[in-house]
Amino acid sequence: MRRKSVPKELSLKPKKDFTAARKNDGVGPIALSLSSSRGKNPVFRLGQKMVLFIETSRDSYLYCFYRQANGKVMKIFPNRHHKSARIVGSTLRSIPGKSMKFDWVIEPPLGAELVKCYAFDRNVSADLPKAIRDLDFQTLPYRSLDGITRAFRQIKNAAIAENSMVVNVEK
Repeated sequence: MRRKSVPKELSLKPKKDFTAARKNDGVGPIALSLSSSRGKNPVFRLGQKMVLFIETSRDSYLYCFYRQANGKVMKIFPNRHHKSARIVGSTLRSIPGKSMKFDWVIEPPLGAELVKCYAFDRNVSADLPKAIRDLDFQTLPYRSLDGITRAFRQIKNAAIAENSMVVNVEK
């Protein structure tokens, strides 16, 4: 495919990169990789289905969030369809996966959005703020991912790694 063959109204890469929210990506003792059913720099249109692919270098406890273009943040993993944060290392996990009875259908708002995942070396569920522990697929009381990152980085005696992926949503 040549760049010239792509219509001007379509993007090849997301337009916003969330530099500040991604400053700790790739830092930490656990390698954490993210991709989607449309690659590492996905562009989705409204109504399309998205699958997130995650892999860690070792057994971990995973927490993933989605920040919409309007600033709303929600937890997407663990969730009511997969309650445990524990995942097996060196194994590709998908969200939604086979045991998760939902489709991730892209809906408004349009714009640049961000998937942010954190991997811990131990179970930290008892150390999490109540809203993060209890709510999934609902707007969390955070206007950005910075508050979640701060809360996670304050957890004692836990190694943490993070990674994120920009998702551009178009009409």
